[in-house]
Amino acid sequence: KLYEEKRERYKFRDGRKGARDYRQFIFYSPQYRKYIAIVSFSDIDKWEETDLDMVRRTGLYNYQATVLAYANTIQWNDAKYGTKKQPMPIFVIKSTYLYNNREKIEYLTYHNIEKVSPEATRQYVEQYLAHFPA
Repeated sequence: KLYEEKRERYKFRDGRKGARDYRQFIFYSPQYRKYIAIVSFSDIDKWEETDLDMVRRTGLYNYQATVLAYANTIQWNDAKYGTKKQPMPIFVIKSTYLYNNREKIEYLTYHNIEKVSPEATRQYVEQYLAHFPA
């Protein structure tokens, strides 16, 4: 299998709507010789009632998308990150190609699904640091 998906429900505030899914899309990168986890959270990046992150996970990432992403350089250079047990967390900002650079993403019809908004990325990082510090 080329990837593994993990999901964990967590509570970020009290109340009926105070829980979300913490999601990881984990894969091994031969280029960097690390296990990498695309980190995101449910119900943050939405268009109307659609969770755009779920659409990315069930579509783009399954097609071996090439991504531009943020990574913490301290974690990147720390040997404890990048293992199967502790994959390197990254935050995707844009997908550019599919099928390991064989097909360029020219136009996707579903609400610019190849891009993660700066606001959603900021919220992903905030949630990660507040609830899942390593």
